[in-house]
Amino acid sequence: MLRTVPSHEKWKPKQCVEIEPSVFLELAPGASLYLAAYLLNICPKIVPGSIIHDNACGTGVVTNEIMKAIPSAVNRNSGISIHVTNLSPEMVEACQIMIHEHGWSDMVNVSLMGMQSLTFPDEMFTHSFANFAIFSLPDDETAQTASHIYRTLKPGGTAALTT
Repeated sequence: MLRTVPSHEKWKPKQCVEIEPSVFLELAPGASLYLAAYLLNICPKIVPGSIIHDNACGTGVVTNEIMKAIPSAVNRNSGISIHVTNLSPEMVEACQIMIHEHGWSDMVNVSLMGMQSLTFPDEMFTHSFANFAIFSLPDDETAQTASHIYRTLKPGGTAALTT
């Protein structure tokens, strides 16, 4: 017999794991991690005073790689700050867990925000990263997202988008 799901319920296979931060943190490494590390090697250097956006951050792979790769990032006097955003409350929570565990709360700010509707001021960031994110949007939101990334980037800043 075929079971129908009421329209107000989301159907999910019984073998599907629950969506929670610990699951995302466990599944996040892999291609995303290696690509984030590669991006940091080919992008203009992050220097003291850099203001970075980890856009559609997922579990914070880019932020984690920045903090590992840039020695001055761990120097609290470097003036480097990272703004981490995602539209998913579960991803934001996963990032908050990582940031808390590493003691980065004074350098990394986390916000629940979609990449197609950024509320940051114009020309705020020196670097904007969107690792494995923009392709997940409907076509009509891609140009809007690119516009927000451009708007929030300082003149001469660097945007890095991966697919």
